[in-house]
Amino acid sequence: ALEFLLKDYGHSLASHQIKLHQYSKVESVDELVVSLSHTSPNLAAAVVGKTEFFKSVGIDLEKGDRKMKINSGHHFLNDRDDPELHSDLLRGWCKKEAAFKAWAPFWDQDQEGKPLVLKDLDIRGKHFYKRGSDVELGFVELIETDYLGQGLYITLAWTLT
Repeated sequence: ALEFLLKDYGHSLASHQIKLHQYSKVESVDELVVSLSHTSPNLAAAVVGKTEFFKSVGIDLEKGDRKMKINSGHHFLNDRDDPELHSDLLRGWCKKEAAFKAWAPFWDQDQEGKPLVLKDLDIRGKHFYKRGSDVELGFVELIETDYLGQGLYITLAWTLT
């Protein structure tokens, strides 16, 4: 998926030539930020943004019928997340995953004293925040679609320049 998007932006790289830096930049392609996702069987998605508009992007792709363990939400949701995400764990997972990918390039593990985890981000409406803060970090949007009869959730997150 990324190979085709890069070609749209004038970069003809074969998939074996694409090397990612911090999961969000393609080596030697400084003007773009990228994110990748996949789900079985054999579905993948990529999103690309121009750095003149986006500091980062994140994407998550999930089959709409994916089963979440009933009590799994406590691993990735927290009390400041939208209440609807607690009742629809797959939506919660998708939004957290995309926001995580968009924010991960900016997380300073040394300064924060720990690695970034999904619970470090709050999802409220179409925005995401550092846990416990009201300072908006970026945007997140979940899209429901259908591909060959399979329901899919495609979730995008981004931070602006």
